Amino acid sequence: MIRKGKYVLYNGEEYKFTNLNSHLNSIELVSNKPNDLNKGFNLYAENVFVKTVSLNDIEKLFYVYLYVRYKGKEFPASDGKDGTILLDTSDAEIAKELDFEQTDKYQYSKYVPFQEVDIFEKIEPYNI
Repeated sequence: MIRKGKYVLYNGEEYKFTNLNSHLNSIELVSNKPNDLNKGFNLYAENVFVKTVSLNDIEKLFYVYLYVRYKGKEFPASDGKDGTILLDTSDAEIAKELDFEQTDKYQYSKYVPFQEVDIFEKIEPYNI
C-alpha cells in the first residue's frame, strides 16, 4: 500500500484524516477497512468509513511524502495506473535525459513500472 498525505496514530493504528477542527477539538478519521465498523466508524461511501474523535485521543499527527529513486535520481511520486507509479519534476534537463513528458509549462511527468523504482517516504510532524 502506498501512503501519501495526512495521517494520525489513534489507538495504535494509522488512519488518514480530514476535517481537523482545532476550535471544536475534533478530527475525522478515514478508513477503508470494513472491520473498523466494529470500532465506531460509520459508512460514508462504498468502502469508505469515517469516525470523528477528540484531538486529545490522537497519539500522533503526521504527513507522509512519497518519493522514489529512479535511475539514480529522487522524485516526488504519486499513485500510477496499471502497475506504475507517477514521477514528477520541474527540472527540464532531467526530464529530457529520462524521457519525461511535459505536462505543464514547468512540469514534467512519467509513469514508471514499480519494479524500476525504489520507493521511500519522508515523514514530518503535522502541526495544528
